[in-house]
Amino acid sequence: MRGTCIKCGICCKAITLPTWTTARIFHNAVKGSYDSYFVLNYWERINFEEANSINPNIVEDIYTYYRCKAYDETKKCTLYAVRPNLCSGFPWYEGRPILSRLFSKQCGFEVDVLDELKESCESSLESYLNYLRRT
Repeated sequence: MRGTCIKCGICCKAITLPTWTTARIFHNAVKGSYDSYFVLNYWERINFEEANSINPNIVEDIYTYYRCKAYDETKKCTLYAVRPNLCSGFPWYEGRPILSRLFSKQCGFEVDVLDELKESCESSLESYLNYLRRT
């Protein structure tokens, strides 16, 4: 992955999270997580059609889609100084981004699909070899 944020706002207007991440966010709300507080108070759920109209690269799959109410059309986050890790860590929230299709062509981030595939294969091979070593 290469590039930097160019403040296009697409990741704020069509937030795309795997369903398991969304479930974890709501579970952590009970523990007082700031990310969860932010999501519960500033994100509103949108459907796939709306998310896809904002970013045609996303595909309906096992995702949940949101729009952030703290984003305004001047391409600025009105809560930038106190934005949660979900936002400040994009696209690396919870580890390396693995879904190249989520990035809009207008986004400043680019994913080399061949590099991504190579890393995925290497990781799978390493896991398999570790399994063989244990048996």
